[in-house]
Formats: sequence, C-alpha cells, structure tokens
Amino acid sequence: MKYSIFLLAFLLISCGGAKPEIGVILPLSGSAEADGSIAKRGLELFISEMGEVPPCNFVIVDNASDPSTTIQRVEELSNRGVCLILGPAYSLNAIAASYVVKEKRVPLLTPAATHPLVTRGNPYAFRACFLDTQQGEVLANFAVENFEEPRVAVVTDLGSEYSYNLANEFEEAFLAAGGRLANRFYFHEGDRDFTRLVEKVRNSGANIVFLPAYAPEVVAILSAAKSSWGGITVFGGDGWDAPDLFLPDAGFDPSIKAFISNHFSVHESPRTSAFSARYRHRYEEEPGQLAALTYDAARLAVAAVRGAEDGNDPVHVRDSLASLPAIEGLTGHLAMEADGNPRKGLVIQELVIEEGKPVKLRFLKRVLE
Repeated sequence: MKYSIFLLAFLLISCGGAKPEIGVILPLSGSAEADGSIAKRGLELFISEMGEVPPCNFVIVDNASDPSTTIQRVEELSNRGVCLILGPAYSLNAIAASYVVKEKRVPLLTPAATHPLVTRGNPYAFRACFLDTQQGEVLANFAVENFEEPRVAVVTDLGSEYSYNLANEFEEAFLAAGGRLANRFYFHEGDRDFTRLVEKVRNSGANIVFLPAYAPEVVAILSAAKSSWGGITVFGGDGWDAPDLFLPDAGFDPSIKAFISNHFSVHESPRTSAFSARYRHRYEEEPGQLAALTYDAARLAVAAVRGAEDGNDPVHVRDSLASLPAIEGLTGHLAMEADGNPRKGLVIQELVIEEGKPVKLRFLKRVLE
C-alpha cells in the first residue's frame, strides 16, 4: 500500500500568495492499479497543456483501490487545505468519499463514478460522467429497438454496488420498453468457475444477456461461454472498458455480438481524434475512457478554481463549480446541473472480436441526453 503524496508543482501565479491546490485521489495500487495509471496519464497530459502559468497545483494521492483508505486520503487532503478533490474514479470509493467531503465542506468531483448515491443530497459532491440510470435506460432501449422478441438474462455481481445498481436500472427500463425477463443470475467477484452460470443462462431461453461487470469478470464469463452462447447478444456498461478486456488469454465465441455504453470513443469526432493522437504520441498507446474522463474532470476543476471569488476557499470553489457554463469535452457536451450531475450524452460501442479475441471497441453512435 502506497502512502506517499506526489506533488506536481508549478510556479506561483503572478498575483502572489499561495496557489490553490487540487487534491487528486487515484488507485495507484490495489485491484484497480492499471485503471489508476490510465487516469493519471490523462491528468498528466492535461497538466502539460495548461500553459506556463497554471492557476493551481495538483496533489496526487493513492487510495489503494480501497474505501477505508479513500476516507483517510480525503481527510489528509482536507487537512492540507486543498480547494477541491478530483476523484475517486469508481462508485464504491466515491460514495465513501462523498460523506466525508460533505462534513469537511470541500467539493469533490469524480471523473467516472456512475452510481446515483455519489451525489444524492450532497451539495459538495459532483461528477463529470453520466449516471447508471442513464446508461441502463439507453442500453435497454437499444436492445429492445434492435432485437425481435428480446428476452434478457441479467447476470449480476452481488458483491459490486455498481453491478447491482446498473442491473436494476437496465431491467426496469428493459421491461418498460417491452422486453421480457428470462431470468436473473448472480456471481461474486473473484469467482473462477462459471460453468454452471453459463449453462443456466444458455438454458434460460434468453437471446440477450446483460452483464454489468468489470473487465476481469467479463473476460472470465465470456471465455467460459465460448462454446455455449453462440447467437446470444451481450450488453454491458462502461465497466467493460479497461485494459483487462483485451488481455491475450481472452477467448470468446466469434459468433457472439457485444455492445456497451461508454463515455468516450477514440474516433468519434475531430476533437477526440486529436486528443488520441496527442495521447499516443506521449504514451505510445490508445487512451481509455478514464484518461478522457480525467482530462475533462481536470478541465472542469481548473475552470472552477479560475471562476471562484477565492480559489483557495473550498466553499467558493464549490459555488463556482456548481455554476460553470457548459463545455464541449472529450466525453461530450457537458453542462453541470444543480444536483451535481452533468447533463450529457453517452456513446454506444460494439466489441470487435477477431478469431475469438476481443481487439477493440468500435463507435456506433452517440445518444444525447
């Protein structure tokens, strides 16, 4: 577990005085370490493009992908006097952090936490991403509109608040749109043998599977279903988009079709293509959704500091963040609402499978709010 604090320091602004600090909570160790590295690269690219006289410093801390450690980091950053906290990335940790920032009166802006509880009833919690409510509804409508007599098997990770909530959001919207529920099935993060689960889904009569999970479990389940789910279409949420989805040991049925909701697509627009080119030049790899989301969130955070009456005062920065004008970001048009949730769209992507290997996510369309 890493406890060190990394300070990305810049020269003081010309007006003198202490420069505002933005705390950044990233999973630089633990189960989400790879995702934390992607988010950090998105932040580093943003910082490199801020110009010679940026208005603030960024203080990066590691939450070890853990809610308890996240709470400690929030308290440390608050005691340090940061004006805003950027992060954490995922819902479980962001929910834990949200309770503390409300007490400390320090604004929190999460790049990627989609669970509604992150911001609910909390004037100090904000997000730069869509909500599970939105992606569940969009995926459900897409499934019903594109398949005859759609019957879904919902496969949920009972140990994941993200998976459980998104499954419920999708199922409710799917049934409301005219789809039918074949059955519900459950697993737990860390399960290794999915043979029985795969068989139950195959025998349920479903022609659609909804699998709201993170990439390691997605790969394990779809690899186990390689010879059983031919002809079934699989839908997933933004949790699929991670490096683990494309590991070389993944082996899927070539006849499976898979679609996901996501925040960002590399080739959606000239803006995203240009960002991707800069990212590839710097890191020699394609940017993932967390790089783009963190870049957009950092942009919002700096704009809030610039627009605040006192950029060192967390309450003033909160007020500035709540009233920011809309921006055109890498992840779409983003307008912050009074409840801390942005009004923005999402993208639908298809998982491209070649010779049984997942190779990339292909942009299909953007669905506007």
